[in-house]
Amino acid sequence: MDFKIVDSLTPEQIQEWIRFVEEAPYGHVFQSYRWGQFQKIYSGRDVLYFFGAENGKTKVLGQIFKRKWPGLPLSNYEVSFGPVFYELADYAAALKYLDGALKSSAVVLQVGPRWPIEYYDRFAEICRQQGFKPVGNLSDEMFANETVLVDLRRPLSEILASFRYTTRYEIRRAERNGVQVIVGADPSMMDEFYRLYQGQMAHRHRPPTEKHFFDSLVKNFLSDPSRGRVAIARHGQKVLSAAVFYRLGRMVWYTFGASDTLEKQQGDTSHLLHWKLMEYYKNLGCDWYDLSGAHTYVPSENPGYGVNVFKTGFSKHYVKLTPSFEKDYHPSLARFIRLRRRVSDSLRVVLGRAFSFLWRFKS
Repeated sequence: MDFKIVDSLTPEQIQEWIRFVEEAPYGHVFQSYRWGQFQKIYSGRDVLYFFGAENGKTKVLGQIFKRKWPGLPLSNYEVSFGPVFYELADYAAALKYLDGALKSSAVVLQVGPRWPIEYYDRFAEICRQQGFKPVGNLSDEMFANETVLVDLRRPLSEILASFRYTTRYEIRRAERNGVQVIVGADPSMMDEFYRLYQGQMAHRHRPPTEKHFFDSLVKNFLSDPSRGRVAIARHGQKVLSAAVFYRLGRMVWYTFGASDTLEKQQGDTSHLLHWKLMEYYKNLGCDWYDLSGAHTYVPSENPGYGVNVFKTGFSKHYVKLTPSFEKDYHPSLARFIRLRRRVSDSLRVVLGRAFSFLWRFKS
């Protein structure tokens, strides 16, 4: 197989990239060409494009996000939710090439194709041969790469009937109360989402993602409806819940959601919002609706318990996915990265509590 890494694509290569990522069995929106362009604008990271071809046919590709170390000829490399491929043998060849091509300038290289967990042992062996180790603990009761899917290929009546009784009740209740769901990507809709999102993050004692991210997302990614949408549920002129969705081909991901604490007066409108978005994306030909993170068991004392109950009301189709793997090329610098992450996580806890206090004071 012939491999290459380039820093830009021709129009023909862009079209081939879009086709391959959409058609591959486990392609992900974070490996889509337009996501890379969005990340360039928003985060300033460089993006490299990795191809593997045999007899002129693309077999594997990956979008490599590069973050330079200031003052050093070194970088961190991340193939987020990739590379994308059809056959595990192609992944093995690709990983070997990436390891050799990037090792002279890499501090850390992380790869993360998301395949069903049944493939884990084969993934782990491929990665072990190149010196990569899994990120996270696979034995954790609440494994990070676990989600729940809704199969949109079924008739709508069958999908609705598969929901938990209380989920169907909240959908009907909101409909009776005249709640409307609107789908689009207007900046004003994102403003409404962010207003609710700030309040919800304050309630959870977490600092919100900066507004600039969402403004850039609307302008530079969601401007094309084929990449995702913003949805709001409102009663009259009052927006009660909102959510952000990404799309790649026949797959839809629920990525951010928020609701007003007063929404219970009109029914739990988030249930209706998701049901209407399932209808919307089914009509566009999508097959799967990913609720982006749910677990077979969450202790009732866990802060994520309520969200998990909400998501699993739509489906019990749990899917566990393979984790990311990474390799350190400069161990001392890699340890510094992980220390910085731990400090950042601790700081986010402090900032979350401060944000929550200020939000309550403001309200």
